[in-house]
Amino acid sequence: MRNHQIHNIAYLTFNGALPSRFADAVCVMNMCSCLAAQGAGVELIIPKGQAVSLDQLQAHGTLWDFYGLPENFSLRYLPDPCARFKASVRKPVYSFLALGCALLRGAQLVNARHIELAVMAARFGKPFVFECHNFLKPAGSTLFPRLIEILNGPRCRGAVVTTTQAGRKSFIEAGVPEGRIAVLPNGVHPRRYEGLPAGEELRGLLGLPPAGTLACFSGSLYPGRGIENIIYCAERFPAVFFLVVGGSPEEVARYHAMAQERSIHNMHFTGHVPGTEVPRYLTASDILLMPNTSASRGHSMAYTSSMKTFDYLAAGRPIVASDFPVLREVLVHEQNAYLVPPDSAHELARGLQWVLDNPGAARAMAARARSDAAQYTWQKRAERYLSFVRSTLP
Repeated sequence: MRNHQIHNIAYLTFNGALPSRFADAVCVMNMCSCLAAQGAGVELIIPKGQAVSLDQLQAHGTLWDFYGLPENFSLRYLPDPCARFKASVRKPVYSFLALGCALLRGAQLVNARHIELAVMAARFGKPFVFECHNFLKPAGSTLFPRLIEILNGPRCRGAVVTTTQAGRKSFIEAGVPEGRIAVLPNGVHPRRYEGLPAGEELRGLLGLPPAGTLACFSGSLYPGRGIENIIYCAERFPAVFFLVVGGSPEEVARYHAMAQERSIHNMHFTGHVPGTEVPRYLTASDILLMPNTSASRGHSMAYTSSMKTFDYLAAGRPIVASDFPVLREVLVHEQNAYLVPPDSAHELARGLQWVLDNPGAARAMAARARSDAAQYTWQKRAERYLSFVRSTLP
């Protein structure tokens, strides 16, 4: 594919639940759209059995409205005849069907979000990119040695894209040739943070307190997100209003009950909001919190490229975040974020106090964050992806 236009990309994943509140779907939709904006013909192929019902979809408007994207790529729901079988049966069968569909549709390149799809593409002799966001998942697969063998083959037509330097290092240590792996962090659409109403007006539109300091967290609320530490801070900073944006009804109910048990009244949980609405909440806030802990699901803090990081940067607000090595690939202490030791409610409170006590330094830090966000747009990720594919695959 060197120096040639890529006309047809089949983007394959096992996750067919669209729309979805999870980051996986956000990345898939944004990459398909931005690759299409670069002139590639893109077809997203997903399992039909997981498709969201029409009634559910209409509740959000169109799928494209839900993600705030132009309808510039095609979506194909593929039958998943073994959907009720265990993964060891279902995944090979669906992979075979998905690759067959991609071939019939004239795909030049297969983007595989799962190792089974990548290995199947190699068996079909198709150029492929294995896009991996957490090294631990493929590394635990029985197909992992086969993938390493394929990527070291003399006629290799495959490559790996990961989102962090930590992931790249682990793949290389496992045997992937350095020239066949690229690091492409997740992204953001900075334009969604432009032209929003001023703070007080925006707070009024969102039903938030019109005055006073507002500290916000956005994202899923599963274990390891540090919501317990935010509740601890809400107790100790009664003059600060704490906003938690996101989470399933069950997660929200659990943490809301925890806050009520402590008689906390300066805290509000919105539940899940569409991703297109998140910029309004972040822009209405004064401080953004990312208190991830080492209890994060699947040890993802070793490899994760959290989309929240890039939204926080684009919002141009002071960030207080846990100091994990993988986050330091993007966040720099006292330059675009204030980093605190993880797993400590006390340290999160200390970081929050630093922002409150140092308004000038916090403003400079926020301005640097907004400037840094320009490096991490979804469009630039798509450009780098295509450049890597053209230079790497035959």
